[in-house]
Amino acid sequence: MRAKWQDGKKQRLEECLPDFVGNLSRVALAFKLRRRAEEERAQGAREAELRRREEAKLRAEQEERRRQEARRGECLEAEVSRWRRAGDIRDYVQAAIHTLGGGDLESISDAAIREHLRWALAYAESLDPLGRAEEPPGP
Repeated sequence: MRAKWQDGKKQRLEECLPDFVGNLSRVALAFKLRRRAEEERAQGAREAELRRREEAKLRAEQEERRRQEARRGECLEAEVSRWRRAGDIRDYVQAAIHTLGGGDLESISDAAIREHLRWALAYAESLDPLGRAEEPPGP
């Protein structure tokens, strides 16, 4: 398409007027098609950006769920560990009572040992996530 119209050695501008007018509709159509193509590219870019953001948001949500599940697992593992330690301490106290010849805590004659074992049971209770969570008494 011709883009430049001017006087020259062989042709006067007035003589080019019919060609110029005839080309106006083609030039206008070319501009219109170019603008439409640019708008479509811009719309495609906006849609791609929206998809990218939505995918990033979804990935972030999935990662947050994964972190929450990991934290829940860690908490459960810690609770089980505390529960087992509490059970081990209770077993220890029962073994100590049995070894010292008593049928129960009150039958142990040594008051210091009896108090230590009583404290150990209270400590086990404070560790146990299934029991009451209280601070253990001092030694």
